[in-house]
Amino acid sequence: MECHLALGGSKPSNISGNLLLDKMMGGHIHWAGKHRKGEDIPALYEQLQSAGKNLISYLMVAQMN
Repeated sequence: MECHLALGGSKPSNISGNLLLDKMMGGHIHWAGKHRKGEDIPALYEQLQSAGKNLISYLMVAQMN
C-alpha cells in the first residue's frame, strides 16, 4: 500500500518533523505550490488511477487563514 500526499507550498531544502516522518515511512509527496486547499487532488487521483493504482481516497484539508 502506498501513501500519496498533496501538500501546498514547495519542497523545503531541509525536511523535519512530520514531513520527515512522512518521507521515512515511504510517503509520496506531491507539492502543489500555491494550491493549498486540495485543488490538485482530483488531477492527482486521476493520474494515479490511470497508472493502475487501486485507490482509497481520504481527503483532509486543513483550513489555512
